[in-house]
Amino acid sequence: MKSNNVNYQEVNADKIKKQANYTDMIPDLTLAYQEGYAGTRRTGLRENRILLFNATISAGKNIYAGTITQIKADDEFLKSQQIQLQKKEQEIKTAILTSFLAKENANMSINASEKELAAAQESLKLAIGSYKAGQSPFTDVLDAQTVKTNAKLNLVKSTIEYNKAQIQLLFES
Repeated sequence: MKSNNVNYQEVNADKIKKQANYTDMIPDLTLAYQEGYAGTRRTGLRENRILLFNATISAGKNIYAGTITQIKADDEFLKSQQIQLQKKEQEIKTAILTSFLAKENANMSINASEKELAAAQESLKLAIGSYKAGQSPFTDVLDAQTVKTNAKLNLVKSTIEYNKAQIQLLFES
């Protein structure tokens, strides 16, 4: 039993194997020619020419029934190998496309995280300014710092996801 790992060499080898079965159906042909002299001294010698043509058809395989069955079996096996090869190619294409889309998604997530961080930094500046002006409590500054820290964490996570997606894409390719 063959494994599910099908490649182009195996398919080509199976094609050759299938074609080799046709040699069982080709008759063996022989063409021979002899020329000589026959006779005795007393009666004289005379020319003797023989042309022989012989065609032999092997009936050892149930008069080709076994060979035809083997050809059909090899043909169906070859078709299944080709289908498995097409399936494997499609799986590879799907994996590459999925990895590419994951990379693009992670890239967009990085861009969004950078914008979120810029907004959080601006919010922190405003909270510090409001606190210094006496218009807001210090807890607003702490909340703004928490939002900025979370934005930085999101940016780091997005960068890590992007790198993982990039590695996966390289692996799939």
